[in-house]
Amino acid sequence: MPVPTEQEILKRFKERKPNDPFGFEVNEYLDYLSFDSAMSLVPDDKRAEAEKDRNNWKQRTLDRDAMVKVILDYLPFAWDKANDCRGISAQRSIQHFIAWTWLAGDTEFSDEIDLDFQNYEHYGKEILIKVSKRYGFDYGAHDNGSRVNSEDEE
Repeated sequence: MPVPTEQEILKRFKERKPNDPFGFEVNEYLDYLSFDSAMSLVPDDKRAEAEKDRNNWKQRTLDRDAMVKVILDYLPFAWDKANDCRGISAQRSIQHFIAWTWLAGDTEFSDEIDLDFQNYEHYGKEILIKVSKRYGFDYGAHDNGSRVNSEDEE
């Protein structure tokens, strides 16, 4: 499961952006692009302003183990948001996992949870279980067992 190249990341960003208006998924890809690649995504009328950040740009090195650590470190937070019925935050967590699993080189798994996301319910808990199992996270200690689609449900 090799991690994607910079060109693959750039392509993925462009493919996914139209269906991610808030950037919850696609913004995760930016840290792994060079400044010049990221600049290719900036509209022409904003490039002069964006160019001012060139010296502050820090491209992260993409490494599978580091991506898995990001996933594992974020899972408790994601479970808290799902348990607390925090709609947008829970949904955003799933979109982060779609990006991070893809960046980790687990493209088929990323596609699988993306497909599950099309039928999103229970604040993404079924997806969180899949992600937890895939990366060896003890979700049982974090899952409150509730399966609702609204904080008003019992």
